[in-house]
Amino acid sequence: MADTSEATAGPPPGASETTETPMEVDAETPGSPANSTEPKPSEEAFAMMSVGFDLGNLMSKVCQLNPKEQMPTIVRNTASNEQTPSVISFRQRQERYFGDDAVSHLTSQPASTVCDLKKIIGVDLTEEFVKANGLNFPVKCAQNTIELSLEDGDRSVAVPHVVGMLLKRLLEFARQQKSGSPGVMPASAVVAVPTHFSDKQCGAIRDALLIAGVPADRAHIIPESVAELLCYHHSHYAELNVSEPTTIVMVDVGHFQSFVTLARMTKTKIEVIATRSSPTGSGMVDMGLLRDAVKHIQDTKKTDISSLPKALARISKEARKCKEMLSMLETSNVTVETLTDEIDLQMKVSRETLNQHAQPLADGLVGLCEQVMEAAGPDFSKDAVNRVEILGGGIRMPCLQERLKEYWGKPLATTMDGTLSLTQGCAIYGVVQQPTSETTRILQSLVSKADESRRIMDTLHHVEIVPAPEVPGVSMSDEEMAKCMEVEADLQARDDKHIATATAKNSIEEYVYATRSNLDSPDMQKALGDDCTKVRDMLTKVEEWLWDMDEDTAADVYTAKLESTKKEILDGFPAISKELERQAAEQAKRDAAMAEEARKAAAEQKKEPRTDGERIKFAEERKDQGNGLLKQEHYSESITRYVQALAYLGEVYASEDADIKAKKEAISLSCHLNIANAAIKVQMYQKAIDNCNKALELQPGSAKAYFRKGQALSLKSEFTQAKEALDKALELAPGDKLIEKELKQNAKKMEQHKAKEKKMYANMFGS
Repeated sequence: MADTSEATAGPPPGASETTETPMEVDAETPGSPANSTEPKPSEEAFAMMSVGFDLGNLMSKVCQLNPKEQMPTIVRNTASNEQTPSVISFRQRQERYFGDDAVSHLTSQPASTVCDLKKIIGVDLTEEFVKANGLNFPVKCAQNTIELSLEDGDRSVAVPHVVGMLLKRLLEFARQQKSGSPGVMPASAVVAVPTHFSDKQCGAIRDALLIAGVPADRAHIIPESVAELLCYHHSHYAELNVSEPTTIVMVDVGHFQSFVTLARMTKTKIEVIATRSSPTGSGMVDMGLLRDAVKHIQDTKKTDISSLPKALARISKEARKCKEMLSMLETSNVTVETLTDEIDLQMKVSRETLNQHAQPLADGLVGLCEQVMEAAGPDFSKDAVNRVEILGGGIRMPCLQERLKEYWGKPLATTMDGTLSLTQGCAIYGVVQQPTSETTRILQSLVSKADESRRIMDTLHHVEIVPAPEVPGVSMSDEEMAKCMEVEADLQARDDKHIATATAKNSIEEYVYATRSNLDSPDMQKALGDDCTKVRDMLTKVEEWLWDMDEDTAADVYTAKLESTKKEILDGFPAISKELERQAAEQAKRDAAMAEEARKAAAEQKKEPRTDGERIKFAEERKDQGNGLLKQEHYSESITRYVQALAYLGEVYASEDADIKAKKEAISLSCHLNIANAAIKVQMYQKAIDNCNKALELQPGSAKAYFRKGQALSLKSEFTQAKEALDKALELAPGDKLIEKELKQNAKKMEQHKAKEKKMYANMFGS
């Protein structure tokens, strides 16, 4: 849902994104929001939000709930994805990388990349623990800290601090979606934890929230079972009775843990009868397939790769994909090309093998069900259970579902979104169970309005939870917390320094690229005449200067070089300034026309979408607007419309309606492909790659997605990966001239890049 407290003309859910044109006429706009000292409405909107986190071992999610709205809104990250990989990378002479930006480092820089955060928080990283989890955790560690080796010295970082870094990043995504200012905190921040977590682990999660900047009175920790029960209660409220309870069993299988919960609920009360959990999830199947692959290579290639972290990380990724495919197919493959210089992995896996690896997990699930029924006592029987709801990524394996059906003797329900229900439940908890004084004030003001058509307290389904769900936790000492805050400030300053340097360096590269592009336009060539060659020569010298700079060059050196280059070109060739001013004037006219179009569209929008059908309609309208802007070459604006369309689709909950589901997937595919196209035009290459990957999740055989991905990779100078993507595109669309042309251009750029590298190294070593 969009936040109705914001201006009508504002964007719907989904943060709008803007991109600067690399070659611009510098100007400042007096009175712009950035220069205003007045509080923005969006700041107040974010300050009353309840933010819910699903801290997963592989992927993390975040959503937020406005007390005025009925359902939480999923927060998308900077790549427009609903899920963010739970990965953080620490590299020398670079800022910290999070999520999608850090995933590739699992294979390229495993010793400086931290994953498995949920598995390692609150535990002692002993030698035995590291050995047991070494295949997925090659980072150097000691007790409960991660040991980092950075360019300015070694650091020991507490694991709760590392988790706090990720939560801080997720919180920033939520803040950006509401255009809140840095430092503004939500009314509540809620994280759900597995039932089997110890007080020490729960306390470590709470510490992570505090390190992320959340005030102690707004930080809440609840059991995952309670979060999902709250989400179920909220979304099935109409089906519940006021006095006659519904008995429900929830079975959740995640990557590294599983739980079974038995509960009774009415419209006003949720009673948790029993919950049992296990630190075992579908990740054990991944590990089984990984061991099979290691043994397969040992048997066929006579090579032991068990001590090669990069190779193991690549196999783990493909093993997980294979597991997902075997949930639908009878056979699949674990395929990794160029695993080492001499080894390609091609291992066929059957459904039977999958079932063998999943057998202990299935037995464990049935065991949890038995423990729950035993704990419930003789007054409860399986016949008294009204519904068995299954969710979680691991539950897709058919063998698990068959065992659960056999045990409970009834069909399994899948009415909840297994991906989002946990984070939605956390956000709901923050409003209906733990309202801060600010949210209470807002709720009271809303329900006191004479013209309020429905009581907001009823809409939010305030419900009593028995027993009280808030999880106690043992937290760090004040001294330990102060040390973490000090280290975080140090790392943040380091990030800011490297980001400033990279931004300044990129600004020169973008200026060179944009100026060359402008020189190719007929209008600029007409204005400059023979001077075009002189300007090109100047740009080549600037590029050579860039190659000669070492990694420790400061940001102000690049900034000074950019300013001197601009001045030299603009002063030496006045025709360029005149042509740029003309282009800027034309762009201003186009922007004004688009702003008027947006104003009219906002005026025509009578209501926010309340049903899935309306959300599909709104998403399609935004997609069509994006298509129109894309055709007019307004690339940044088109990306904004596509992101808004995806945000509406993120609130479509009718997962069992085939027609709605098909429309959602079709619009999503189109949006991701078009975002990739537009992102390439504005040099946002990683964004293009991320959206191509998202498109391939929706349609694995999309030649267009592989083509766009190959284009973006080539422009990022990742020529080998670009060739792989383009080869796949040509395989799916044989004879396609555009793909063949792109392959040739990529090969040519690869040779040019090698020549430049050779020259750079020659300069570096003076040979």
